[in-house]
Amino acid sequence: MIGYNTKIIIYLRRNDLRLDSQFVQIIKSGNPIDSIEDFLVKSPKNYFKLIEDWAIVFGTENIIVRPLEKTQIPDLISDFLKIAGLKNSKNEFNLIEDKNIKPGLDQVIALKYLFNWLANKKRKPGDFKNNYLKFNKAIARNFLKFSKDWETPKDYKLLPFEKAKELLAEETKWNQKIANKYLENQNELFVEPLKYYQNASLELNQMSNDNLLDFMKFLKTNFQLTPNQIKTNVSKSLK
Repeated sequence: MIGYNTKIIIYLRRNDLRLDSQFVQIIKSGNPIDSIEDFLVKSPKNYFKLIEDWAIVFGTENIIVRPLEKTQIPDLISDFLKIAGLKNSKNEFNLIEDKNIKPGLDQVIALKYLFNWLANKKRKPGDFKNNYLKFNKAIARNFLKFSKDWETPKDYKLLPFEKAKELLAEETKWNQKIANKYLENQNELFVEPLKYYQNASLELNQMSNDNLLDFMKFLKTNFQLTPNQIKTNVSKSLK
């Protein structure tokens, strides 16, 4: 950009956490998808190559890399303001409510089922006016509003622990290259260790009974399905 001293600020989430979050975002955005393992295979993972592509255009000296970890960056907004040379306190800005809230586990299960069902549903030509994703996003917004009061786990991970461990092992050398090149006096990009966890399942039978019944009501109201149709479709997914 001629006439401007352009800086590229890149915040990086640990590879496994980024992939887990992106998978949920894809479901939330209305995309039919099978499993997080399939997504892992298809998803780009190498941060170093991504950053180098930006560095070729803007110059290495204009790339600022920030590891998105609480131990390194307690407050994201304050960190960005400091780098940008703006006011020191985020309290001096009118911050809007965060709209990108991670859905609860039962909400994600329901959305995954819903969009996969719609993708396989026999539709008449022009049913959705050739705007499939726009239709799905509208449905997702309505559903998340409908289910906002569900009692469902909020702190969950979908990527199996062993897959997360393998991913980090594969990317360690590339993350170290980023640290050595773009972070001063730091040999590691991410310092928070991967701790063992049990990943959640996205099968309908993992939903609470109350939320599952509520979801069936949503299907009946929004898709004019009869109780028998709902029972048939849901029963297939529960097998």
